[in-house]
Amino acid sequence: MKDRIRYSEAFKLKVMEELRDAKWKSVQEAARAYGIAEMSVYNWMHKLGFEHLKGRLIYVKTRTELDRIKEPVAHSDRGCQYASRAYREALEKLGWRSSMTEELHCYENARTERLNGILK
Repeated sequence: MKDRIRYSEAFKLKVMEELRDAKWKSVQEAARAYGIAEMSVYNWMHKLGFEHLKGRLIYVKTRTELDRIKEPVAHSDRGCQYASRAYREALEKLGWRSSMTEELHCYENARTERLNGILK
């Protein structure tokens, strides 16, 4: 059986802070730099309260993927106001791309829909 490597809380916190401060572009990059498992880093995020970083840290393999991510996107449900020609033309003038949930897939927007239901 392999010996488990134990990391100090100070080291874990250091890695999380470096990710927060964008020293590393992704969890994969940080894990590779320190020779640790990616899953360990994700577990530390959860344990140390850095889960908000999960949405910010991404892994891209190609330049095309990176360019696509840099493009501003307005994501919405399929409401008529978002599907209207005027809205789409306004986004186009701003240089934004429109993105909508798939038809009949309300679960893509579940958190927002739940909050709206509570507020109503």
